[in-house]
Amino acid sequence: MGKNRSLMFLGLRYIFGLGIISLYFIISGLVASDDGQILIGLSAFPVLLVLIYQQVIKEYEIFTPLNFLWVNLLFGVFLQSIYFIYLDQGESKYGLYSLSNMEELLFASIVITISIVFFLIGYSFRTGRGRAKDYDLFEYFSPKRLRVISTVVLAVSLVSLLSYISIFDISADLARISSKRRIYGESIVGNISHSYLIWGASISQTGFLVLYCYRGVLKQSDSFIPFWMNSYLVIFGVLALLLPFLNNQRTPILVFLISTAVLNHYVYKRWSLHRIRVIVILALVFLVVMGALRYVNGRSSSVFSYYIENAGIPHIVTTIAGSGNFLSLGKTSVILSSVPEALDHTYGATYGLWLLSPVPRSIWEEKPIVRIGGVLGPAIFNTTTRSGVPPGFVGEVHLNFGLFGLPMMLIILGFGMRFFYERYGKSSSSSWRSALIYSALYTHIYFNFFSTDFTAVTLGVIKVMLPMLLILRLSKRYFVR
Repeated sequence: MGKNRSLMFLGLRYIFGLGIISLYFIISGLVASDDGQILIGLSAFPVLLVLIYQQVIKEYEIFTPLNFLWVNLLFGVFLQSIYFIYLDQGESKYGLYSLSNMEELLFASIVITISIVFFLIGYSFRTGRGRAKDYDLFEYFSPKRLRVISTVVLAVSLVSLLSYISIFDISADLARISSKRRIYGESIVGNISHSYLIWGASISQTGFLVLYCYRGVLKQSDSFIPFWMNSYLVIFGVLALLLPFLNNQRTPILVFLISTAVLNHYVYKRWSLHRIRVIVILALVFLVVMGALRYVNGRSSSVFSYYIENAGIPHIVTTIAGSGNFLSLGKTSVILSSVPEALDHTYGATYGLWLLSPVPRSIWEEKPIVRIGGVLGPAIFNTTTRSGVPPGFVGEVHLNFGLFGLPMMLIILGFGMRFFYERYGKSSSSSWRSALIYSALYTHIYFNFFSTDFTAVTLGVIKVMLPMLLILRLSKRYFVR
């Protein structure tokens, strides 16, 4: 009860502070006829809506969909609007600000606000699912089997990582560490198969979560925790972070850290609001460091001195607010203004592209681009990278069905997230199974749905759940239904 009251008063402080800021910018903008200040004031509305709704339904648990949503909106919409008006020096990713005019940004802010209203309507529907029936997920576990399976997972992850490093000839030179790596030209077909190597390396994250959950079960029951388990956890943790760091992929690192924090919260029950703040700050620092390494790659051998002298505060802020991550105001604005003028509506086609992903391009060279961002990038964002620009949920809905598709799709999304939270989130404190599934899928469901595209979310869920289910199944003493 004390923790809930703390979160309640914290939310009220955020509402009061953000409300004052929003009101100030709107009034100041109206008086001075400054559309930029009005944009900042309006961009606070979606965040305020979620915070106020959270107070109304009294949902104060730390790891809820609503908490992740308002943080997503805070960085992607509100802080990005401040960045565009006061800090952008033409370095925002994809040139988001230069591709939109003020009227388009204001319109996008209103569309996002209305979208959040429909999301909250969908979230208001009770799913009718109570707490999951609790049972001991590890009741039939064999420690010997788990050790063997963990060794196999470790071997697969290590071999995949070493193969990837060998293909790209990644050296220990600091100038090449944490840089984007792609293969172009005739080798692009071979690059598709490298996604399987990346997946193979990433199963170390799944192995870590399963072992970490089982370790928590043993700890709560005062059982002996074997040395090999602690050792494997350290190795899995290092492997889980190494490849994303080498590739300068910040999202997989954040996914792993947040999943670990969620699992720790429900299984070990030792997380406090203060610790969450510390983790958030450390994560932001980590992102800035990776941004520095990406920035100086190919520019100078003196990494951080070059970054400090040439990048400045705007580029550091760009790493967070101007990156195009989260539910991006700028990215949404460009898509709303460019579809169907520059790109026709797809009428739901992008929601089925994930079905084509398992087919190697070496077999089907004419296979359509699976990630719709690869189409949007060159068509409306003037980018040449293969990954392109992921549209985010609002942008993808508009790409498929136009503005008229937003109400129904956002209501469905809100209902789906409420279902997932009630089915697994609310029972995570008492069910090991729910805690493991909820922590593993937390960011894929709550973050990627808003910031990337449906294909990325679907494939992310599949890539996590397939090895997890396999590990759990093979680690039992005998097969049970």
